[in-house]
Amino acid sequence: MDEPTNHLDIRSVEALQDVLADCPCALVLVSHDERFLDALTATRWMFDVDCAEGGGLGDTHVRVKL
Repeated sequence: MDEPTNHLDIRSVEALQDVLADCPCALVLVSHDERFLDALTATRWMFDVDCAEGGGLGDTHVRVKL
């Protein structure tokens, strides 16, 4: 999902979070909404031109050259 919280009010964002949290599937989320991502993700990957950086909960970080 690419920026799923754009143009949503707080209630709608919370409802979307609840639905996605109950989903038994893998999700790929793209968002600038840190609270939204914190509520739904255990691992994050950040991409730029030269590399991809992933961080899990705590001190787990992964960096991969693209």
